[in-house]
Amino acid sequence: MCDTQRVHERGVMKKTTITKTLKCKLTDVEWVDRANELANRLSDFKRMEERHKNTRADMKAEKENASKFIGDLVDALKTSEEEREVKCEVMPDLKKDEIVTVRLDTKDEIERRPMTQAEVKKQHQGDLALDPKPAKRQKKNSRKATHPPVEAP
Repeated sequence: MCDTQRVHERGVMKKTTITKTLKCKLTDVEWVDRANELANRLSDFKRMEERHKNTRADMKAEKENASKFIGDLVDALKTSEEEREVKCEVMPDLKKDEIVTVRLDTKDEIERRPMTQAEVKKQHQGDLALDPKPAKRQKKNSRKATHPPVEAP
């Protein structure tokens, strides 16, 4: 006799209902619902990826800014100097046909460059309007000037 018969004879075996996950054929309505859900989820996923990409770019820029700021602080402490916006005066040196730039805070000459041909021509016509940033310049050390202050003509 098998075990099932023995259990049955004793009256122990009872009928039980259980739930199992099994494959089922989709109806046409269910298929359309799943297709719409997939389209929505794909759209959401693409937006999420774009947000993540933007967040990574923002974080990279934030890290680069912090690194630059730290580097600037280290340089300032090492050299006891830092870059700042300083008002300057741009004036012609008519004897040498040059344009001179002088810091107004210390009166140090920070730049001297030859006049452009257009500036020389205008200067001889008495109508020189200075361009503080011409295409070609010769820069001197902007932190420590070695020249004495230049007097305005």
